[in-house]
Amino acid sequence: KIFHNNIEEERTKATTKKSLLLFLLATTLPYQTPSTTYTEMAAMHQGRTEESESAPKESMSATRVCVKNLPPSFDEIKLKKHLQSSSKDPLVLTDCKILKTKDGRSRKIAFVGFKTPEMAQNAVSYFDKSFALTSRLSVSLAFSKKEGPPPTSEYRPWSKHSAGSSRHQKLIEKQQDEQSSEVKTKKSTIKPGNDSDDELEQKETIESEEIRR
Repeated sequence: KIFHNNIEEERTKATTKKSLLLFLLATTLPYQTPSTTYTEMAAMHQGRTEESESAPKESMSATRVCVKNLPPSFDEIKLKKHLQSSSKDPLVLTDCKILKTKDGRSRKIAFVGFKTPEMAQNAVSYFDKSFALTSRLSVSLAFSKKEGPPPTSEYRPWSKHSAGSSRHQKLIEKQQDEQSSEVKTKKSTIKPGNDSDDELEQKETIESEEIRR
C-alpha cells in the first residue's frame, strides 16, 4: 500500500507541474493558429531574402587602395606615417603591404586597407597626384583580378611586372631575344664535321654491342 501511494503522489506532482507550465504558456504567449504562424514565417523569410538581394554588397575592394610610384626608400612604416600624418581627416589603417621583386627590391606599389569605404575614398581624393618626398603618387581604389577594373576607371598597367603594359611586353621580347642568342651561340660552338655528344654516345654503344657479339 505504501508503494502504491508513493506512485500516485509522484503522478499527481507530475500532472500539476504540466498543468502549471501549460497555464503559464497560455497566459504569457498570444494564441496563434498553426496556419497563421506558418504564413507569417514564410512572409518574413521572403522579405528578408528580398532585402538581402536588393541591398548592395560591400566588397573588400571598397576599403582597399592601391598606391603607385612610391619612393624607393619607403617601407610599410614610413608609408603608414605619411598617410596618417598628412591627411586632414583621421584615417584608420587595417593593413599595409609594399610589393617587392624576387631580390627584395621595392616595386614602388603598395596596397593599403582602411576601416571604412569612406576613409578609402578620402585617401584617394586627398593623396592622388600628391607628392611623397620627390615622387608623385598615383592613388586609386584597388580591385581584384577576377572582377577587373571598374568601367569608369582609367586604369592602365604600367609596371614591367604587370601583364598588359608596354614595359612588360618589352621585357618578354628581351628575354626571348636572349634565349635565341644563347641557342645560336651553342650551335656556333659545335664545329662542322665533328660529331655531337649524342652521336658519339650512340657510336660508343654500337661499338660495345659489336664487341660483345
